[in-house]
Amino acid sequence: MHLKTNRYGKFVLDDKHTYTSTPLQAEEKNVVRAGAHILEPLEVLDDTIS
Repeated sequence: MHLKTNRYGKFVLDDKHTYTSTPLQAEEKNVVRAGAHILEPLEVLDDTIS
């Protein structure tokens, strides 16, 4: 799933749930894996960012 963060590094999922990433990823497109209870940021090659 591709999401764009705002200038604070926050993004919205399903137009109602707001999540925070890091300010280092502000105003960027990010790829995340959405599970039932977790959002996991991914790199381009589908590797988890640790």
